[in-house]
Amino acid sequence: MMGRLGRISVLLFSSFLLLFSVVAMAGLDASKSLRLLGQVEITSAGVQFGVESHGCTQAKHFRAEIRDHRLTLVRTRSDFCRRMPFRVRVTVPITRMDAGDSEPFYLVNPIQN
Repeated sequence: MMGRLGRISVLLFSSFLLLFSVVAMAGLDASKSLRLLGQVEITSAGVQFGVESHGCTQAKHFRAEIRDHRLTLVRTRSDFCRRMPFRVRVTVPITRMDAGDSEPFYLVNPIQN
């Protein structure tokens, strides 16, 4: 028979596993579409950035979303080519109307140069 301390330990451990699973599942969609970006630049044509490619990455595989003054660059199509990974520069168009005219906005994606 398990004592009171043993039951509490099992309950706490089970609660921890459940909480960890929920947190991991919540982040699953974001980790699939958000990409690590490099050398981000805002130009007249849109947002220009570097991203890892295996040979098939194109600008049309990304979409810019601006909500609540936060810019998120979302990958909409995976790169299934098998080339050795390398960095490519792509430009995703955004309009000032998307950005809320003169309102500042913040980039959500992680950045590494």
